[in-house]
Amino acid sequence: MSLISKKHLYRACGLTVVPALVVFLAFSSAVFAQTLVNPYEGIDWGTINQYKANLHTHSLESDGALTPGQAIDEYANRDYDILALTDHRKCTYPWEDWGRDPVALGMLDIPGCEFSNHNHLNGFFIDYTTNPNTEVESLTEIAAQGGLAHLNHPGNYWNPDSAGNVPDEVIRKYIAWFSDFPPSVLMGMEVINKTNLHPEDEKLWDALLGVMMPERPVWGFANDDMHGPWLGPVRLVEVSWETFLAGSLDATAIRNAMLNGSFFFSTCATQLDPGFWDVNQVPKITEILHDEESGTISISAISGGAPLPESDYKWISMGEVVQTGRVLDYRNTDGVGNYVRAELEGTGGTTYTNPFGIIRDDGRLVVYVSPADAIYAGAKWKIEGAAAWHEHADTVQLAPGNYKVIFGRADSYQTPVPITVTVTANKTTLVTSAQGAQYVYDPAMTLPAGGGIALALSGLALLLAGVRRANHRHTA
Repeated sequence: MSLISKKHLYRACGLTVVPALVVFLAFSSAVFAQTLVNPYEGIDWGTINQYKANLHTHSLESDGALTPGQAIDEYANRDYDILALTDHRKCTYPWEDWGRDPVALGMLDIPGCEFSNHNHLNGFFIDYTTNPNTEVESLTEIAAQGGLAHLNHPGNYWNPDSAGNVPDEVIRKYIAWFSDFPPSVLMGMEVINKTNLHPEDEKLWDALLGVMMPERPVWGFANDDMHGPWLGPVRLVEVSWETFLAGSLDATAIRNAMLNGSFFFSTCATQLDPGFWDVNQVPKITEILHDEESGTISISAISGGAPLPESDYKWISMGEVVQTGRVLDYRNTDGVGNYVRAELEGTGGTTYTNPFGIIRDDGRLVVYVSPADAIYAGAKWKIEGAAAWHEHADTVQLAPGNYKVIFGRADSYQTPVPITVTVTANKTTLVTSAQGAQYVYDPAMTLPAGGGIALALSGLALLLAGVRRANHRHTA
């Protein structure tokens, strides 16, 4: 039995992570056979073209400050290759209606729309909308047109709970959407929106990857969500973008790159001071190689025309930095779970790869305990017959089979009844309040005085450890 304790990203999500509450424990990834699912498989980096894109753009046709033609000009003048005008509840298309010829500009015009009668999402390669009222209706309409979609700025619609976790109901909501609609329709989510207004969405992304990969990829996107080019002295164009890897600049090639995750995304906005935003200093990936025999992934990138320093490559799995440097040995690096991704940090901003899935012949069990106050009161869980107790959002690797989850006492809470679960090879079994991992407040259930003090001190120690780990995550 191996444990991956997800702290940083996972804690904020409340799905498979509990950022400040959990300590990342060593996990030997060499015990079970592993196969890599590589979104960059088959790419010839010597000949492939890199196309810069913004897939979230507004104009005066909805709530933008520029005409469609002016919005197109902003990106054409900055040498973008791909642009989607995504006005609210309407398709601003074709460009010729506003005197712009994409062929003459050397650009690909992707018809799109922001569906915004609910949690916002973008539809691409569509030419109409009936303005549906729910996310499911909108995604169904996009699918009927043969279109693709990604979720927009999720951070607009959720807040961390009192413990800093992603609430249980938020995790379940996003899992439901990504389960109900395949990646051939719902590709992924904006991890970066505008000037990185919702940094917590990176936590949500990692939490979803920790549960859904490798069977169901969730690709990450970064977009300007441009409404106007400036806000006072702050630039709002060419702040966040995708780079698609394709042999040609046409709808079929770019659509395939979207579906396969064959792109990376970047932002200047991880630099908190706009004065340091420098597009040329944001890392640009020049090669990603997978050596299946040795079990390694290697990345090369440049920043400002020079090779990116070794220390600026960070590999992340289960919400934690597991390795620093250009090369990752994913079979023998502690902490590698069912996916891994890379972040490349330059002086002008950050570039993100899409996740690599790791197929294993064991399974994963993740338990999310509710409510947040019960976590601080000492709520724990374990597998019946095992000695080790686990925290909220810990992930345990188990051989396939049936297991009973039992819960420990928490001061002033009724303990949940045991839950029987089935663990399946290469899949995540998620236990939340919906399955019974719910403590109920009961002031009559107080623990002895010594136990209460010990639990309070334990909760404080966990909180302080989480803060230290979060600080380390951003300075590592």
